[in-house]
Amino acid sequence: MVEKISYGILAFLIVFLSMQDLLLAAIYDKTANVGLVKVFLVGKEVMILFGLIAMIELFRKGKCIYADLLIAVFFLIIFIYSIIGFFFYDFKLVVSEARSFISVFLVYFMMRSVSDIYKIKRLMQILIITGTWVIFFAYIELGVLSFWSDIVPIGKYMVDVKGLENLYYSASGVPDNYYRNGNRRMVSVFGDPLFFGYFLFIYILFLSLYYQIFLQGRLRFLLVFSVFTLFLSYVRGPIVAYIAMMMFQFFRRNVYVRIFSVVLVVAITPYVVYSSGDLYNSFMNNVAGSNLGHIEAFINGMLGIVESPLGVGVGGAGTLAGAYGGSVYGNTENTLLNLWLQGGFVSVLAFVSILISWLVYLYKDSSDYVGNVLKNTYIGFLFALAILMFISPQLWALRTGYYFFLFVGVIVSLKGYKRVGYSR
Repeated sequence: MVEKISYGILAFLIVFLSMQDLLLAAIYDKTANVGLVKVFLVGKEVMILFGLIAMIELFRKGKCIYADLLIAVFFLIIFIYSIIGFFFYDFKLVVSEARSFISVFLVYFMMRSVSDIYKIKRLMQILIITGTWVIFFAYIELGVLSFWSDIVPIGKYMVDVKGLENLYYSASGVPDNYYRNGNRRMVSVFGDPLFFGYFLFIYILFLSLYYQIFLQGRLRFLLVFSVFTLFLSYVRGPIVAYIAMMMFQFFRRNVYVRIFSVVLVVAITPYVVYSSGDLYNSFMNNVAGSNLGHIEAFINGMLGIVESPLGVGVGGAGTLAGAYGGSVYGNTENTLLNLWLQGGFVSVLAFVSILISWLVYLYKDSSDYVGNVLKNTYIGFLFALAILMFISPQLWALRTGYYFFLFVGVIVSLKGYKRVGYSR
């Protein structure tokens, strides 16, 4: 029963989270009913909570792995720091930030509870079909520039429903990040170019994994086209992470070349991300102002962990804290710094240990074809994730974190399957 419900929720949210802004902005435009729209948002959160039941079921049946135990420890740390946060910050802000840390792992637990290979394959197919539609719509939406201002007014939805009055909106009524140096970015159905870019990145990984495990050669054209679209999205983080991941995977067979590649990527990434030099500006349409904001946020975050290495409590930093104000440090534009400032270095230690324990698990008994594919895929994913965490806090946003942790759950759930006959 738990497996069936988890499967249903995961399948629904794959589609709904990608379409959320389009659907809810359209509903609000027609009804002007904030309460109705928030029913959908709350319903989504309630669905995610089913991951707690999936987690308990895994532990009850003795199917948990070492990473699952570490996640339970991570939950405990966040719970303790949330109690601290309640004494200093707005209640809703603390709950929202705590939810962002926990929700993404609940997605992983729901995916772990799905053990039927055919259900796993079907979930991957649903995501691939959804992603194909998202890409197709991105080109339509880019061709109809008035879509998010006139047809589906996204600005009104963002202000009235989400309360983001402090975001700058262009004269056309859309958020300012829809444009880079006067050039319109792809947004698709997400209502935010950042979410679209991160979704594209994980969609490409799903396509690649599905192609390798189930030998679907016809997906090659779609894979190439999605990579092309990723570069047109003008979202820096996923583009840099994808390039770095491909370099790492290409050179992984030679340990010396691999080490050189890692050193090279680590050396040039800060420049590529933060520099406002001519080379980067010509490639990414002059985003010096955005780079300055990233640098300032990162420096504030580093100063914050020096001042408060034990953390300041959940709600004292983070994406939501930065957007709604009332926090100590705001948004540091960094996944680990946002976590450290709120949950102390112990929360970062627990989180990094979880990532490493998944790697150790996938390394065990990985000599067969599927095991080798899963191991190498996760290594590349982990390398890209390290870059993304350094330059963005989006991992803790459910709209992006959902797909990232769903991907990890798929990899872990596929371990032990043989390609022929899909048997254990």
